[in-house]
Amino acid sequence: MAKQNIDNLMKEAVKVASDTWARSGVDKSDQLVTVTDHNLREAFKEAFSKSHQKEFPGKEIPFSDPDAVFRKAGNAARKALIKHLKNPRTGSNLHKDTAKHKVVFTQGRAIRSPFRIMKQAGANYLNKELKEVGAKPLSDKQHQDINLGMQRLHQGVTVGVARLKKVIDMLEGDELGSKFFSSEIGITFVRKFGDVLAKFELVKVGGKDTIRYVGDVNVLVQRKGKNFAGSDHNDWKKVSEHLNKALAKWLKSKDIARIPGSKTVEQESIELTEMRVMQQLTKGAFVKAITPIKNAKSTAKKGSSKKRSNKVSSDKNVKARVAAKVRATQSNTSDLLRLIVQINKDLPDTVRKNMNAPALQNRTGRFAESVKITDVVRTPKGYPSLGYTYQKNPYQVFEMGSGDARWATPERDPRKIIDGSIREAAAQYAIGRFYTRRQ
Repeated sequence: MAKQNIDNLMKEAVKVASDTWARSGVDKSDQLVTVTDHNLREAFKEAFSKSHQKEFPGKEIPFSDPDAVFRKAGNAARKALIKHLKNPRTGSNLHKDTAKHKVVFTQGRAIRSPFRIMKQAGANYLNKELKEVGAKPLSDKQHQDINLGMQRLHQGVTVGVARLKKVIDMLEGDELGSKFFSSEIGITFVRKFGDVLAKFELVKVGGKDTIRYVGDVNVLVQRKGKNFAGSDHNDWKKVSEHLNKALAKWLKSKDIARIPGSKTVEQESIELTEMRVMQQLTKGAFVKAITPIKNAKSTAKKGSSKKRSNKVSSDKNVKARVAAKVRATQSNTSDLLRLIVQINKDLPDTVRKNMNAPALQNRTGRFAESVKITDVVRTPKGYPSLGYTYQKNPYQVFEMGSGDARWATPERDPRKIIDGSIREAAAQYAIGRFYTRRQ
């Protein structure tokens, strides 16, 4: 079923775009960190108070003026931070926006030492005050609570949106997911996060996919109590809820009507056998052009059994149908590949003709000349799915979801022009139903 396919896609996408993966990419981007006197005081106050309550249940904080102590602990942390930042070898630099009650600094990537130094300076001051009132110094557990009590909170540019960027990229690479993001519901969803999404780039570093933010990742040092799942409207908890709701709404809408549904045991058995035969046939000239059905398997349906499924697969009638279907597929494949060569010849002129306002307009001809059909795969129902490419730099900025929100609109989206142009160029060849997808 379409819903099951979407669920599987989401599960795989979320697994790849994990919190660790996204956080690593965000942390390796440029950072602009702000530390205020107020937030330092509140961080030490919250961490010490909660830790003291756990360590000494029912006992009051031993300071006569706790607020003054926590304020001075924050001041000590601030002074230690500024001293550290003045060292040119730290990899962190004081920013011009630093003022009387706040420190602002930049980093080429997230470096932990400034935060560690702040926490240690504040803890040392608290120990000094505890000694003066005859109390025990901070225990290891209290030290740990103070270290965890001061946290870096991303402002606007969250790990959640970084994860969303990768999830969208993976879903768009699938025929079903691509349909969702081309629908009005999908486009409306992307618009909610468009400004931030447009500033993330998916890049390869050392052969591995990673993500970078174009610009400064704004970080505000806050107390732990301010950082919880869903505390920011761009946190993954809220972002994923929005995405799942949009997907559910789309699955119930008319847009889903043409998406293939569940197959019978017999259909799956035929496709499984066909896949095995096609794997042999496509070892030659067409191996890059036609891709066999992914993860085809015989699935037991209600009222059936594995034994029955095996029986269906080996039935003579099924074999005959498979053989006929394979012969037809082989012939259709050869015809389709020849047609694609011809369509590619016609495509630049067709794209150029269709580039009219409010869509992209033809100026240099580079975009139109760059459009090419690059491969063909079969959908589970046997329909051709044509993969295409175009010159993404600079034209992908107009693409909804992965482009720049300042320029991207449904009318300007290159995929809309290309899909229409491919269908127009293919119309004269009577290919029948087919799908298109951007590579």
